[in-house]
Amino acid sequence: MRRFFVLTLTLTLLATPGPAVAQNLDQLWQQANAAQDAGKYAEAVSLWLRVVQIQPNNARAYNNLGIALSDAGKLEDALKAYGQALSFDGNNAYIYNNLGWVLVKMGRLGEAGNAYSQALRLSPNLAAPYNNAGDVFRSQGELEEAAAAYRQALNLPEVGGLPASTHTMAHNGLGLVLQQQGKLQEAIAEFQQALRLTPNYQPAQNNLTATQQKLNSP
Repeated sequence: MRRFFVLTLTLTLLATPGPAVAQNLDQLWQQANAAQDAGKYAEAVSLWLRVVQIQPNNARAYNNLGIALSDAGKLEDALKAYGQALSFDGNNAYIYNNLGWVLVKMGRLGEAGNAYSQALRLSPNLAAPYNNAGDVFRSQGELEEAAAAYRQALNLPEVGGLPASTHTMAHNGLGLVLQQQGKLQEAIAEFQQALRLTPNYQPAQNNLTATQQKLNSP
């Protein structure tokens, strides 16, 4: 799964804040981003809460708060944060993509699929929601739909990111679909392609090893 974290400071207050407030906001955003990057999720949550107190209408700040809450294991609160974000920017595909991620973690796959569909309706050239939708389809046993979603991601330009690029994750996901369909040689080729793109992507390496063992077993 891939999420979108907004790193830039955008002021959406009805009134323009004074220089001291703007400087403080800039520092808060930087500190919150640093805490998130360092895995200090409780600290990141605290900092984003301070940001939204100052910028109560900032959809991007609520989006980032949602990510921090999700990483801290506070899924219900993350859901509320994304709801707030969408109330201020209901046409933001990135927020819908992140909402889908939380819904997946909560086991609400149908709702997650709807969130990814909404993200793609708003931004059909965004690769990550195709991969995430593919993961949902695969989890529900809808393998043809999953394969189609991964291939859609591969038809779009590759985008780098964590834990891997969009094409890396699409090849890995497609490999898992082919593995489940019993197409082991094709699955191996997909895992190998994922590793060519991102050599240290451990899920693809694990899947490649498991599929090769299955192919070579008597």
